[in-house]
Amino acid sequence: MIFKVFDHSLYELEYLSAFTIPNTMLGLWRHWRGGLYLVTATARHESTQEIMYVYHAMSSDVTIAGRVFTRPSCEFTELVADTDNKWQPRFVFLHNPWNEPIVPRSAA
Repeated sequence: MIFKVFDHSLYELEYLSAFTIPNTMLGLWRHWRGGLYLVTATARHESTQEIMYVYHAMSSDVTIAGRVFTRPSCEFTELVADTDNKWQPRFVFLHNPWNEPIVPRSAA
């Protein structure tokens, strides 16, 4: 079945589908400094088409508690040097707090 969105041609829809966002594990992640963050979505930067992670601070620190952040996927998944100059992932996946099977989701 072919769906036409507004006045987009089939060619445009095929072109847009080439830029779909890869699946992301939603759930709780630990930052290398120890903070907990809840990844709730992926998004795409409008100008650059770069994939972004959308995440919420799950901290008791009132300066960041509940704040929403975005970070490019290349930064979210990169390795960083800690204080001992050891390389580790910036974020490590912990679990899905909704007690559902972990089903990757993405934003369009």
